[in-house]
Amino acid sequence: MDEQELNKKLAEWAGFKLKDNPYYSTERLSNGEGGFHLEQVRYQSYWDKDGYAHLKLPSFIQSLDCCIKWLIPKLNELGWGMNFFQAINNEYWKCVLWEWGNPFTTALDHIREDSKDPALALCLAIEKLIDDKKNEN
Repeated sequence: MDEQELNKKLAEWAGFKLKDNPYYSTERLSNGEGGFHLEQVRYQSYWDKDGYAHLKLPSFIQSLDCCIKWLIPKLNELGWGMNFFQAINNEYWKCVLWEWGNPFTTALDHIREDSKDPALALCLAIEKLIDDKKNEN
């Protein structure tokens, strides 16, 4: 999955919905005798999140700020926590997702992902969570 597809998958998981907004467009065209008007309906696609329109999606993969604003609250809402660890040699970041209030959670139950970028590590870990939840249903 490329970065754009992953970003869209995360956005939809966080509650963004793609919508089309119709608007009327009037163009003046010339027919050689003063012209005429052509009216048509055009659509502007946008992403809706909680009633607010966004012309483009936040770049989760490239921005930890966007992840904190949109993805972490969704994780918390679903009962998941998150930790970041940086490798001793500073070569990569590890993101660990864990379920709150589950006393039987072991280290094997955690979702882990490594990357040189902390935002990407978080996004990949959340993608695993999304896929795991889809497989459960």
